[in-house]
Amino acid sequence: MARQLPPIDPAPDGRAGGHLAPGLPVGRARLHLCPARLRRRPPCASPRPRRLGASRGAGPGRDGRGAGGLQRGAFDAFLRARPPGAHRALPGTVPGRGVHGHRPPTGHAVRRSCRGGLLLLLLAAGLALPGCRGDAAGELQGFRLDVATAPTPPVTGPSRIVLTLSEAGSRVEGATIRLEGTMTHAGMVPVVRDASPEGGGRYRVDDFEFTMGGDWILRAHVTLPDGRTGTLERDIRVITSPDR
Repeated sequence: MARQLPPIDPAPDGRAGGHLAPGLPVGRARLHLCPARLRRRPPCASPRPRRLGASRGAGPGRDGRGAGGLQRGAFDAFLRARPPGAHRALPGTVPGRGVHGHRPPTGHAVRRSCRGGLLLLLLAAGLALPGCRGDAAGELQGFRLDVATAPTPPVTGPSRIVLTLSEAGSRVEGATIRLEGTMTHAGMVPVVRDASPEGGGRYRVDDFEFTMGGDWILRAHVTLPDGRTGTLERDIRVITSPDR
């Protein structure tokens, strides 16, 4: 049976009461509340659960989604709720991991990897240094090389050099010596001459020329009679000639 509505009493100014639209005569007034809304819900009733992002009666939005689509406000709230540092994951990946499911290296792992790479680099550089020094690593042990120059002290220009090779106080004969002269600074073109044997463990270079004054390194590449090879070095100071 339909519920009867209470009578409507006009207000003193001729307008409708609280249930009528304001500004309309009593005879033409219309109720704002339909009979279905007059049914009161019991106090213990809980509100209906609404789906997130769904608006009642909402049609398709700009992106073509229907009423059940995620609204912009709800999406912004979802972005704000993400923990700091969270990033978007590729499809099919695990959040916080790489494309293949492996966890990216942390700062400690990166530092440990860098230290390992630096150690390997230093080790490779240490192994390459002997090759950069040429025959310096093959220095003859137990041998001595004495150097005499004419004029003395050595000056820039042509010079005569006599080398004396000895082992444990005994002079060595029958060796082959190639003399190389270079300077301590980079960019110096070395001077290379072959020494001639004089006998008695002495070897002479007649056409050696000191191209400039300064600290020189005389390096003798020696081949012994038994086939052993090595180098011997001596440092000398060359004075600049007044004629140059």
